Amino acid sequence: MNPKSRTMIVFILLSLAISVAAYADEIRYARYPALSPDGRTIAFTYMGDIWTVPSSGGEAERLTVHDAEDIEPHFSPDGTKILFSSRRFNNWDLFIIPVRGGYPRQLTVSSAWDIGTGWFAGGDSVLFTSGREGWRDIFKMSVTGGAPIKLTGYIREQEGQGRMSSDGKYLLFSHGSGLGRWWRRDLKGGRNSDIFLLDRTADEFISRRLTDFAEG
Repeated sequence: MNPKSRTMIVFILLSLAISVAAYADEIRYARYPALSPDGRTIAFTYMGDIWTVPSSGGEAERLTVHDAEDIEPHFSPDGTKILFSSRRFNNWDLFIIPVRGGYPRQLTVSSAWDIGTGWFAGGDSVLFTSGREGWRDIFKMSVTGGAPIKLTGYIREQEGQGRMSSDGKYLLFSHGSGLGRWWRRDLKGGRNSDIFLLDRTADEFISRRLTDFAEG
């Protein structure tokens, strides 16, 4: 091995060692934290993958390894699975992975974007926001697959970020073009978002407005 090649190898190994040391010391720019039902584990996105770590602190474990971006983890009600969204096939789709690790199972297949926002209390279905019908709507999807069921958007509005009550009777969601994006939190205008509560036991699609942001 010539000296130039030996120097290059030493440089590469040193760079890797520095990277590993930096990675071991701290995690920066972790996003989308989600607490497990028993409060013992936090799932989050870091470097485009899903990780978990004890809520009391400790070493993080990597659940997904993929070139595409994996975001927004959500624990199932029993804490055994994690719903997340990934752009593995050029658009956002839903995936489910066991909390102990394993191969992610793709749940939705659409040319539009699907972003998971939570689970139904029984763990048999998930909630997601999608633009598959040209507008931003909230859908329900069985964990076994099948056709999604639209829960909002019957008057062609922009709605998303749905959360279901523990008894399954109420749906909390954002309504408006901005959808509460953090970089527009000080905006005052017609694109402001508000929070609405939908009573799913009612005979009609009736939602109650809970917030009223100023438009001017």
